[in-house]
Amino acid sequence: MASEIAVQKIQHTNGTDALTVESDGRLVKSQVPRFMALRNVNASYTADSPITGWRTPEFAVGITESSGIFTIAKGGLYQISYSLIRSVNGGTDFFVNGTQIMRSSYGITYSNWHHQGAAFPWEFADGDTFSLRSENTANYWGDPGNNTIGFISVLWVG
Repeated sequence: MASEIAVQKIQHTNGTDALTVESDGRLVKSQVPRFMALRNVNASYTADSPITGWRTPEFAVGITESSGIFTIAKGGLYQISYSLIRSVNGGTDFFVNGTQIMRSSYGITYSNWHHQGAAFPWEFADGDTFSLRSENTANYWGDPGNNTIGFISVLWVG
C-alpha cells in the first residue's frame, strides 16, 4: 500500500520557507548557501596574499567575501570551483582559516597567459574562512566588462 502526502511548502517553526514543491515536482530550497563572482581587475599579488579583485557577486547567500577572504556562515560540505589566468609559472593555493591546505592548481606558462582552475569539495564549520593565494608573485587577469577572465563559485552540497 502506497502513502501520499500532499504539500506545497515545508516551513520552519519560525515561518521561514525551507522547501517548496513546485507543480512539476521539482524541489526548491530557498536558502541554499551559494556564491559566484567574476574577476574584475588585472592585479599583481605577492606570495601568500589573498587574491582579491572579485566583482560584486552574481549571487551570494550565506557566503561573503571581503579583501579576498570568503566567510562561510553555515558549515557543511561545499563544492568550490574556480578558473583564473595568471602570468608566470607557479600555483594557486587554498587556505582555510589562514592555514595553507593545498596547492589547488599549478601550471607552467607557455605564453603570456596560463590557465589555472580547480573543482573540489571541502567540509567547512560555521564561520570558517577560506582564500585563494598566489604561490609566488604573479599577475592575475580580469576585466570589468563582458571579456572578464576568471570566476569563483562556491555551492553548499550537504
